[in-house]
Amino acid sequence: MEGYRLVNTGTQTLNRVDDINKSYKDIVDGGDDDDDDGDDDDDGVNVLSRRKRATRHKKCKCPKTLAGHYEQVFTPDFYDKHFTSYSDRENQKSSMYDDKFGGLIHSDGDFLSTDYHLKIFKLAEGWKEKSSPFKPLKTDGRFVAKKTGNYLIYVQVVFDDKIVSQEIKLVHRRESEILTSYSCCRGLSRGIMEPEKNTCSLMSLFHLRKNDYIRIELDDVNQKLNVLEVNTYFGGVLLR
Repeated sequence: MEGYRLVNTGTQTLNRVDDINKSYKDIVDGGDDDDDDGDDDDDGVNVLSRRKRATRHKKCKCPKTLAGHYEQVFTPDFYDKHFTSYSDRENQKSSMYDDKFGGLIHSDGDFLSTDYHLKIFKLAEGWKEKSSPFKPLKTDGRFVAKKTGNYLIYVQVVFDDKIVSQEIKLVHRRESEILTSYSCCRGLSRGIMEPEKNTCSLMSLFHLRKNDYIRIELDDVNQKLNVLEVNTYFGGVLLR
């Protein structure tokens, strides 16, 4: 009888070890497949495991931000190519006209516009066409939207004239229709001490449809800009 008790006690001990191992395995594996009462959802190990799996397979569907910055084509390299050295420019006062720029450029940095639309921009160095929210720049100065969305757009122009009024406009068009127009106007007195260089800057939000376009327009032709330094620029960011 005592031998039976010993064997029986050993069997009970082995069964209890098996139960403990089975319980531990259920916790790691998420429980028995036959248990549908949802109690495993309360287990911290199982919940953490599910969160890791969900995070691992989740993909970001956020749209890529498109941004482009454009600067005036008249850079030091441009002057070096078309005119003499900087030291000789003030004396020679040479100039050239190019219809693709829509104006007369002087060696001392003055640009006299002969068109209502500014056509003196190019994509700035280090920026890529595919990252810009606008299609490749048109020869008539149009910035055409690639996608429909909200755009933050900015522009700066440096005038070099003492006329009473100087004005630029950010104009949003759809085909030939003007939808929105914002302007920056600088009024000057006729005092002899007034500075010749004046900066006009604009920034605004626009809702553009695909193929809508933005253009920088002057209030009048024959307005003189100073483009000796790269301070005239344009840019845009597609927000959403």
